[in-house]
Amino acid sequence: MESWKKTPQVLIVDDSSILREVFTKELAPLGINVTAAVDGQEALEVAKSTPFDMIITDIDMPNMNGFDLCINLKKNPSTKSIPVIMLSSLDSEASIEHGFKVGAAAYISKARAGEDLRECVKDILQKAIRTRPAPWTGTQSCYPSYPRTQPVCHWSFCVCSCQSQRYLRRQIQRPTHHH
Repeated sequence: MESWKKTPQVLIVDDSSILREVFTKELAPLGINVTAAVDGQEALEVAKSTPFDMIITDIDMPNMNGFDLCINLKKNPSTKSIPVIMLSSLDSEASIEHGFKVGAAAYISKARAGEDLRECVKDILQKAIRTRPAPWTGTQSCYPSYPRTQPVCHWSFCVCSCQSQRYLRRQIQRPTHHH
């Protein structure tokens, strides 16, 4: 079990009750407190009233999908600094690219969640908690934000699928054009 100064608060968003339970059990050894939401709309409401250290979201959900949830979280001053992990069976390069463009800190394929989720969550939580002032104010970004004109690539991102690793390698190799 990790030794945290305070118990991390993580919101898991997935319309499958079975997957919410599986992911909660997967994260239990990290010593975090997990809250669950069934879709993006519920998650957005909960996140506005509860200071989470991280949000892990599926993409394909009713009412509000994970991409729209991330966009709305990043627009809101009280939630914009919460790192978001996209956890989805949508693992095409286009989905991964879109996830990073809307502000995800990481993108994990559900097919690899058993191998990658715990380590990725631990890595991002350690960075987020280390860089955020106490008490949580929701005003300082705890994960780097990049303007949409820059490639979304930073080696501190936890990249947890072969497709997302290939995508980031191509982004890094692209010349950056500053206007």
